[in-house]
Amino acid sequence: MKGHLKHIVAFSIILFAFSTNSLATFADGIKAFEEAEFKTAAKKFDSIITSGTNDVSAVFNFGLSNMKAKNYGKAIWAFEKVLIAQPNDVEAKELIRECFFNIDSNFYWEYRLSGFQSSMYSISSNLWAILSILLSFILALSIVFFRKNSTTGNRRLFLISGFFSALFFLLFITIGYFSKEHKQFGNYAIITKKNVKSLHEKTVLIQGSLVEILTTEIPSDEIRVETIDGEILTYLQKDLDFI
Repeated sequence: MKGHLKHIVAFSIILFAFSTNSLATFADGIKAFEEAEFKTAAKKFDSIITSGTNDVSAVFNFGLSNMKAKNYGKAIWAFEKVLIAQPNDVEAKELIRECFFNIDSNFYWEYRLSGFQSSMYSISSNLWAILSILLSFILALSIVFFRKNSTTGNRRLFLISGFFSALFFLLFITIGYFSKEHKQFGNYAIITKKNVKSLHEKTVLIQGSLVEILTTEIPSDEIRVETIDGEILTYLQKDLDFI
């Protein structure tokens, strides 16, 4: 028991030190940003991101710092990551549009999710699961009372209650599933380099373009991607940043 306690205490100390270090780095990043040292600020926030912490604020500020440094590809990558965690973040969407306008004033970016989807996916999939469980209990009770009650009016009431419980149960399960899938948006990447041609097709995608990862080719530094228009291209992995 004492041995386990020592491990818990040691682990807690490590977490506290790690958290304190991240907070100090975050503060350094904010200070650098306020002093217009945008590249330094980006490095500070990037060190927090690469440390493995799921800090949306660090990701957002990394994007903002890169945007100010006119590194628009990296900025769009960061704001796209913010939208995975918070699909309803209006500011992140507006900043992506601004980045694309600075890259190409004729290009208009539109978010892939509708307003309804953004609102629904912003709610945790765990909450949708809890609501589904509650509705399953209501459905079960409606069925039990429907079978036990002989009064026509009451049976109709329980039948309606059961119908809507089943309907919303399926709806919440579906939304929860897609919300979880959205949060695990792992098969996509952003073209973060300027004027990069695909290896074989010699196609140039606008910096900041979202692509779906298909397969990693041989040699291992090449990767096959699909654009939102369905075009299959081959790029070097160094020209992409995985979301």
